[in-house]
Amino acid sequence: MPENKAENKPENRPDIPKPNYTYPARAIRVIDGDTIVIQADVGFRLTYTSAVRLLGVNAPERQTRPGKQSKAFTSLWLNMADQVNLTEHGGGPDVAPLVIVSAHPGQDSTEKYGRWLARVFRRDGACLNDDILLAGMATVMDE
Repeated sequence: MPENKAENKPENRPDIPKPNYTYPARAIRVIDGDTIVIQADVGFRLTYTSAVRLLGVNAPERQTRPGKQSKAFTSLWLNMADQVNLTEHGGGPDVAPLVIVSAHPGQDSTEKYGRWLARVFRRDGACLNDDILLAGMATVMDE
């Protein structure tokens, strides 16, 4: 992982294929450790609400104790996104705290349950997909 925050931003990450589609977004609800509901700004004052599955991440089932811990981690991480947005980026209610990067640019980016596969970033470059794995709250899911 790059140490420099600018290098870690989605548009500067070498591990994300180019061209990619990025969308400013905010979390509406956490379903479990690897699934959230977001509202993405798709431009022209249009928003799109969708369930997002964290690409490459498999969290424990939500009714289990590890699943509840994983969900709590995701909720806390998303709350931090709001704080980072306010303190480091001068964001307010009109500035989305998250950046969503679609899984397969130019292709269908959904999985068998219709959830959008994506990587979720905070404005400071932190990636939820990476952080939940590093915290041991989920495992790597093969594509």
